[in-house]
Amino acid sequence: HAPNKGTALDAFMKQANCTAAIYVGDDRTDEDAFRLDLAAFAAIRVGRREHSAASFFLEEQTDTDRLIELLLDRLPA
Repeated sequence: HAPNKGTALDAFMKQANCTAAIYVGDDRTDEDAFRLDLAAFAAIRVGRREHSAASFFLEEQTDTDRLIELLLDRLPA
């Protein structure tokens, strides 16, 4: 099986001993990552696309900044 963004993310998470991830992508090459089957995983596609494996969608790229701000605001002080 050829390497792709999904296999790269999976390998990185194993190497980093990480069990949760948020992945944001905007094109068809991100679909392999969106399909990862992880318990604590948020797959977010920028721009709606029919048949995407992403669980969540952002309307446009600039919404990524707002998402990051919201996540940072919720980190413990």
